[in-house]
Amino acid sequence: MEQPKFVPLFEEKSLDSLLLTHGERRADYVNGLYTVAERGAKPLGKPQKSLYELLWQSLEKALADVQTIYFSPCGLLHRLNIGAIPITDEETLADHYQLIEMGSTRQLVIPSESRVATNNALLFGGVQFEMDSVAIAAANVGIGDDVLASRGEISFSQADSTSRGGNWAYLKWTDKEVTNLEAILRATGFHTTSRKGFAATEESFKTIGSAGGSPRILHVATHGFFFPDPKSERERSERVSGERACFQNV
Repeated sequence: MEQPKFVPLFEEKSLDSLLLTHGERRADYVNGLYTVAERGAKPLGKPQKSLYELLWQSLEKALADVQTIYFSPCGLLHRLNIGAIPITDEETLADHYQLIEMGSTRQLVIPSESRVATNNALLFGGVQFEMDSVAIAAANVGIGDDVLASRGEISFSQADSTSRGGNWAYLKWTDKEVTNLEAILRATGFHTTSRKGFAATEESFKTIGSAGGSPRILHVATHGFFFPDPKSERERSERVSGERACFQNV
């Protein structure tokens, strides 16, 4: 194209209605997002359009004969796996396009200054989350004091712990995942380094790229979560405080 083309998609409130769980179980919620919408009538209050209809259908005409797509999401779009959006019962967007997510599309025209080591891969898995101070010190021998001092600087107090009893449970299959992936990468010519068990510490992760180039591939097999939207949490807190105030005044 000679110039950018603007394609309007939807209002933010349309996507917001999809991303609110309304108390459903998480498995049901995710399944509802990434499956083809059922035929027939929908219950009142449920979104009337699927993710595909909202996000992609209007773009198809402009993307005719395109295989590779560079995209930069913003706002609520960060919460979605674009490649997992279904087109049919058996196909997703990732089956039709090579989707490359970027922090900003300006990266396409401005050369990156980051140093990336050619054919190097660093793999984390089989992490032992419940380490005592002795094990942590032994695993972090040779790591700078400035990195050691930053342990736990991010608070995980808001992380959902309902499925793991308040602790980070050991994920045994992530050890096998890293072992198998390491063999695959080595067979294709990569120089691999694996950090598993007690060696997969927070401090070792923070040193990535500090000495020499960053690895071309960084694979982390571990738990996943995201913090709640601060704005939504603040609004909920204010609403609850207001209700308590009214109750006290009564």
